Amino acid sequence: MGYYSKQAAIYIGGLLCCSSYTFIAPFYPGIAESKGIPFWAIGFIFSLDPIFAFVASWYLGNNMYKFGRRFILTLGVGLLAGSMIAISFIEFFDAPPILILSFISRMLGGIGYACEMTAGDAILTSDYPGELTKVMGIMEVFAGMGLLIGPLIGSALYAIGGAFLSFMISGIAIAIYTPICWYLLGEPRPYVMSENAVNSIELIARPKIALDAGVQFAFTFTFGYVFPILEIHLLTFNIGDTYIGLCFTLYTLSYSIFSIFAIVSSKKIDARKLMAVGLLGQAIGFSMLGPWKLIYPREIWVVLIGLFILGFAQAFMYTPSLPHMIQLAYEEYQYKEDDRLIDQLAGISNIIMNIGEIGGPMVVGILATSIDIETSCAYLTLAITAYFVLYLTGSGLTSKKAPKNKSSLSLELLNI
Repeated sequence: MGYYSKQAAIYIGGLLCCSSYTFIAPFYPGIAESKGIPFWAIGFIFSLDPIFAFVASWYLGNNMYKFGRRFILTLGVGLLAGSMIAISFIEFFDAPPILILSFISRMLGGIGYACEMTAGDAILTSDYPGELTKVMGIMEVFAGMGLLIGPLIGSALYAIGGAFLSFMISGIAIAIYTPICWYLLGEPRPYVMSENAVNSIELIARPKIALDAGVQFAFTFTFGYVFPILEIHLLTFNIGDTYIGLCFTLYTLSYSIFSIFAIVSSKKIDARKLMAVGLLGQAIGFSMLGPWKLIYPREIWVVLIGLFILGFAQAFMYTPSLPHMIQLAYEEYQYKEDDRLIDQLAGISNIIMNIGEIGGPMVVGILATSIDIETSCAYLTLAITAYFVLYLTGSGLTSKKAPKNKSSLSLELLNI
């Protein structure tokens, strides 16, 4: 297939991945709670998706070349369809059947997400080296669009036919796209491999790569923290059900819009500076989400501004992270060009982000139960501020030492 069709297949897959997640997030907590599922269990169920994605990403990072990226990506789309169809039946059952359906859905969704995102990132980074920041940025825009349209379309379908109709239609639509995705991807190019084996643990142990990975952790931790709690948190401000989906949309719309700015900015601004801005914005956003009573009044407008700032911050955290990790591997740590290195860095990226998604729901389930949402957001503000300071010093941003001259490979990768 052509130059653009392969990219389109990956972008649409990313959109479907993220939209399927936000399809569920605005409604599942309320449905599960009405069926007698305790809140801590709801947080655990949301964590199942990234738990399975974590395991799958680790396996794929080291073994994807055995199956081929095309097969893995298409398999991921098919599994996502199965996850949506499985969870569409939750309205008809109470516990424990609803827990079994939720487990099956999140298992399929997690493995599917890992397949789609790991293979998609690997194809983009290896097949389009001269446009790496651009194509990764476009991927983030489509992911943001998925996060945006998920609650919008989900809300509309939920109002018409409840959870069954909304989830089933989503699952069928993704299933129809699965063979189309295979066709659009076309024949893959041969793998380029060096004689030296690449070790994933060795890669993540590199200090500067680990710092970038920490930014990716904070990126998905925020989604994992916000989505399970936002509906219940907003209800404490007497927000009607009609507006809950719009509040989710404000968050995801901010992320989508600023993702475009992140693409443009990454061409001219040091990736480390963009990620530092994202971390600082994230700390401010969490302080307002509570809101932190020592600083802000407890008003809904403060929470909405906090959601907008969180979306802005996350846009500047993901786009430059993987390209910068690849740059560090080649320049800072002198690894040779190897498609397995790309696979492993893509796998590491998804593993770290899955850990963030696991931690987010678990932390919010524990903290919101043991203390309250406002105080837990204040704690997160302090934690992220501390990591912001660590990143400034550890990445070399505060150093007066002149940066290394960029290699020709780095110019290809980053100066597009």
